[in-house]
Amino acid sequence: MWIYFVWKEIVCLSVLLSFCLGWHTAVRARTLRWEKFYETIRTESVSRESIRSTSGYDPFEVVKIVSEKAGIAIPEFFVLRENNLFEIAATFQHKGKAVIVFKEWCLIETSSKMFEGIIAHEIGHIVKNSTIRYLKYGLLGFVYCALYFLAALVLNVIFAAVPGETVARVLSAIIVISLFLSAGCYVLYKVLHRREEYFADRKALSYTRYPLYFLSWLSIMGENFFYNAHPPIPKRVEAVKNIMEKKLGYPILMDFGYKA
Repeated sequence: MWIYFVWKEIVCLSVLLSFCLGWHTAVRARTLRWEKFYETIRTESVSRESIRSTSGYDPFEVVKIVSEKAGIAIPEFFVLRENNLFEIAATFQHKGKAVIVFKEWCLIETSSKMFEGIIAHEIGHIVKNSTIRYLKYGLLGFVYCALYFLAALVLNVIFAAVPGETVARVLSAIIVISLFLSAGCYVLYKVLHRREEYFADRKALSYTRYPLYFLSWLSIMGENFFYNAHPPIPKRVEAVKNIMEKKLGYPILMDFGYKA
């Protein structure tokens, strides 16, 4: 009987500890990845003078203007020539401060007015960060761990006096439930990510002085750089276009030439 009791405790604790350790490892790996990435961009970042000469404008000044309009502290801004961690731009937190990184080609291929809309979108992510990102990576993990802990407590009660066949059925049920929870967390992550993108687009329209250039950029992205985006870029273009049309009071033609 004591062997069965020990085995029961090991099963319950292993379920809980395995997830807690897994979650901690995932969060830590993500943190270490961005810490390493931060050190990389500091050493490989293109100089401000070089960016000004190649793009024809000062993107650092644009970042300052948009940040002041958004009412946030000016984030650290870096430009890289090559990096495989992101497609065009990346926004993340490093030791409590926002960091924005851009690919150099993006600055070369766009004007200062178009870049202002793009950076306004990234700053929209920074504004949203405190209300949604920590919920996504922190609260979900806490709830998930709490559910496993509750399952362990329930198993402790059920295992007090049940035959081995019932134990197997209960464990199978727990596994199935955990799979559904994992799928639910993934779907919720996608929903939150979609909401973040639409939120950042709306903020970009508020922060930039040239909303038509931002809409033009999204259109170009949809035509020439249609990678696996979520939500799809055409839907973002349509959403931004609808918001602008409501403010302007007339329809917007999509063949305008704001690419330079």
